[in-house]
Amino acid sequence: MARKVNVGAMVAHDVFKLDTSPMQVVQIPLEQLIVNEHNFFTVEDVQELADDITLNGLYSPLTVCAAGEGKYRIVAGHRRRKALELLGRKDAPCIVKTYDGEDSEMVALIQSNLTSRELTYYEKMQAVVLLEKALRSMKERGVELPGRLRDHLAEQVSESASAVHRMQYIHKNLSPALLDALRREQIGESVADELAHSPKKVQEEFEQRLARGETVRTQDVKAARDKPTVSDGVVDAFLLRHIAKGHEAALYRVLHDRQRMAAIQLIPEIKSALHFYGYQGFTSEGVWFDLNGSGLEVKKPFQGKLSWSQIVQRLRGMVESGKIAPPADEPAPEAQALRQLDEQMQQAVAELPQVNGNGHVCVTGLNPYGVCGSAQCCGQPYACCMACPEPCNIHCGYLPKPQPAPVWHPYPDEKPEEGQTVLTLSRNNYNRGNYAAYVYRAGGWYLPEFPDDGLMTVDVRWWSAELPPEEGSK
Repeated sequence: MARKVNVGAMVAHDVFKLDTSPMQVVQIPLEQLIVNEHNFFTVEDVQELADDITLNGLYSPLTVCAAGEGKYRIVAGHRRRKALELLGRKDAPCIVKTYDGEDSEMVALIQSNLTSRELTYYEKMQAVVLLEKALRSMKERGVELPGRLRDHLAEQVSESASAVHRMQYIHKNLSPALLDALRREQIGESVADELAHSPKKVQEEFEQRLARGETVRTQDVKAARDKPTVSDGVVDAFLLRHIAKGHEAALYRVLHDRQRMAAIQLIPEIKSALHFYGYQGFTSEGVWFDLNGSGLEVKKPFQGKLSWSQIVQRLRGMVESGKIAPPADEPAPEAQALRQLDEQMQQAVAELPQVNGNGHVCVTGLNPYGVCGSAQCCGQPYACCMACPEPCNIHCGYLPKPQPAPVWHPYPDEKPEEGQTVLTLSRNNYNRGNYAAYVYRAGGWYLPEFPDDGLMTVDVRWWSAELPPEEGSK
């Protein structure tokens, strides 16, 4: 017939005494007290305990059980034994108990530590796991535990049932190396939980990070878990075949022309280039994917998720590597812009207009608004200051003096002379190409009007070397 027990009394060892004689404290030599092989609690840093024993004496005796050959196995008091040894004591006061099974002894060992010290998360988790194992063993021996086992565990470790469930999940699903990292407090409870919910490959990645001494945060684990767990080549091949196919020209124009823009800013343009309206289903090859408002989810041939920002980054990498190339009949945007600028400048020099009216369009396109303000206010019969040989105080500033069709040099592969004023082609977040005249000095670009303190932050890609250095430049 099953025995009904009070769990609290059971853990307090009362139901496990086979002898009914009063408990007696006996002095046992320290050399006869052996460590319990099931003890997982930390026994380091006992100096403070030793100091307290020196001042106030030992508050309670150790609890032990006979281990044969004159030895006694410690059930409660591993730190006390070590502190006494540190103090040079030869023996320790002990209460010798007898337990009716290994599971009963395990419960006693765990409970004595739960009530006498502050535990780490790892120690509390181990207590839950081993206490559960011991209580299940007792149930098999006929000890009846009313109610849910998890509720009993929660009561013993002073945690909620959900917290106990979390500990059980972490212990079951975390790799041995990461469990050891939790024990050594390299990672905390939240990181351990995120890793326990991650696939084996992600856990292996963070084992390596921890081995290199890196600090791991929960957001790092989430980011690694959300990215595809297959090679970049497989992901790129999938995007090329099932996402980018048929849209290469449009994707190239968007990504090549705006390669400096943040990925999130490019999302609307990428969606437009893909004619995105959302798709879910199987392709003719049996590949399942879902391209929706939040990104891309694939379940075959690999399992993974990509946000729209990640899609943009991967497509941008394909453009840079040449996997997404410009159409054969269309030159690259930079080459096209430079060719157009050359043609317009040659026209400005060779074909002088007969009239100069208000609102005249700047033939070089140097004005950001397409209208040359200098030409509107000037009485000379030229469309642009580029073609005018006369010095004046309303010169547009883009070109200090008339020049022939320029020769363009890539920057920074080729650099102007120190102090030289040149026409530059640069990039920004708003224009495909931005043309301006700058003075090159000490590796930086300065406004001609302020050659000493007019340092500009510009992304120069090309420059024309037709303008000579200014006299007296440094």
